[in-house]
Amino acid sequence: MNNNSPARTVLIIFILLMAAILAVLLLNLAPLFAGVEPAQPQPRRVRSAVTSAVPLEEAGQRAAARAATWAPDAVLVRVEGAWQVNPGWEQISVPPVAWSFYFFSAAERSLAAAVIHDDTLLWVPPFEILVQPRTLTGYPPAYGADGAWLSFRAAGGDLFLRQHPEAQVHFRLQAGPQGATWTVAAFDMGEYLRVLVDPQSGRLLLQED
Repeated sequence: MNNNSPARTVLIIFILLMAAILAVLLLNLAPLFAGVEPAQPQPRRVRSAVTSAVPLEEAGQRAAARAATWAPDAVLVRVEGAWQVNPGWEQISVPPVAWSFYFFSAAERSLAAAVIHDDTLLWVPPFEILVQPRTLTGYPPAYGADGAWLSFRAAGGDLFLRQHPEAQVHFRLQAGPQGATWTVAAFDMGEYLRVLVDPQSGRLLLQED
């Protein structure tokens, strides 16, 4: 992690928490837009992102333990994180992402999130939602964040990041109609690359730019 000032680190964590809350609200509003053609991803420039040295599997265990204290029936529905490209990215096996985990409780009819940032667990308070999201089964996936990162790089990610050294890379693991999917997307101004990967087999499902 870069040596930022404490104030800047707190600000970045606050922004990450606000993004998590926004994601919760969007999940809550999703049923209102059922059947509507999804818009193309809107690229945006983000100059920095919180990083973490905690592996995905360990982060998930810590998040699940915290969610269980909130609601014993809490189930994982989504995992995501973002990473700002830094010099030397070609040598890393997996970006140091600060992972966010989203949990749904049928008893509470609410969604809550935990963000794992090194030794810190940040808890996003639950929001009541209208419908139950799909449960993310098979976690941790056989094809983890390192595999998704390699698939992204092989499917055009290397070229994209060389051409866009200030891009932000976003990871998302979520259940869909056909099962769970890794989505790895890179954004830089008006350009983007999105890759979908099967988290159990590692098979490339989609490459879109």
